[in-house]
Amino acid sequence: SNSTMMRYYLSSDELMNRNEGNAMTNFLSDYFNGRLVHQIKSEPTPTTQVLSSGIQVLTGSTFEELVMSKTNKHTLIQFYAPHCGHCKRFNIIWKELAELVHDFNWDSVVDIMMMDVTKNEIFHQMVDVRYVPS
Repeated sequence: SNSTMMRYYLSSDELMNRNEGNAMTNFLSDYFNGRLVHQIKSEPTPTTQVLSSGIQVLTGSTFEELVMSKTNKHTLIQFYAPHCGHCKRFNIIWKELAELVHDFNWDSVVDIMMMDVTKNEIFHQMVDVRYVPS
């Protein structure tokens, strides 16, 4: 089971709008009646989604399309945090893996990807990232 908590936001503009007055009541009512859409933390989609090593950069907003919606390819993803020492060391191996996949022409079968979990999140019942590197 995925223990990731869905997030819903009430903006400070909505909260402080004096004309509204019932912003919190309306927000809670919308939540309990299923009218709110959860927010996903995501970096903007990078202009270059594929690095020179062949690694594809994932964001919270591109995860579903580039990973879960594909049925014709396998995907290997490194979930990392830039400040993590183990992640920094593992990046060297991950880059070598991506280059090997390309050199052996396996990139038609498998995608090598990475996602910064400090700037992106995913909500999917089949994916539960708790630790990095993962």
